[in-house]
Amino acid sequence: MSDVKVVQRAALGAARRALAPETVAAASGSIAARLSQLPVFVQSPALLLYSASAEEVDTRSIRDAADRLAIPVYYPRFDRERKNLEFVRVVPGEALHPGPWGIGEPRGSECFGAGAAGLLVVPGVGFDRSGTRLGRGGGHYDRAIRRHRPPAIVVALGFAFQVVPSLPRFEWDEPVDVIVTEREVVECVAPSARHATHAAARQARGSRGPD
Repeated sequence: MSDVKVVQRAALGAARRALAPETVAAASGSIAARLSQLPVFVQSPALLLYSASAEEVDTRSIRDAADRLAIPVYYPRFDRERKNLEFVRVVPGEALHPGPWGIGEPRGSECFGAGAAGLLVVPGVGFDRSGTRLGRGGGHYDRAIRRHRPPAIVVALGFAFQVVPSLPRFEWDEPVDVIVTEREVVECVAPSARHATHAAARQARGSRGPD
């Protein structure tokens, strides 16, 4: 592991843990509002959403927005055998249950399949404007991104201070397509192709009726 990554992860993680709960709540609300207005969200045929820890961007209102738009929502569950995250569908109002790290997980059986279109929303410790993402070091989300993209589109949520000038990127690091903070939306790749993909998938799902 790069020494630069270790130093940046420690510094950014400490800054995030130092945030007051009311600051996290206010910024999370702004981030959720920005994301839920983006075409890439509104047109998405499915939403793969993380369950936040105390210092991460809260995603509960994002789930509510997806429910209002009848977008199917999936949450990650840790597969102990494969050491991977699998994304499991939840219905509106369905509760999550504590997983191995105390983070809420679903208990259903309908998993999001590789090769399906959707919006994969990921957390992170830090990001740069090229889309490089610094995670906690376990590689779980890197493997999830690799498994589902393409055609899934990857959006990272973070607080403004988490977007730094540059981060080291290695061959196993999967970049994100968009970063949303309380201050801005950072487009890391050209949006036209992914918007077209989502619009087509959303139209196809709509022609079958609600899931």
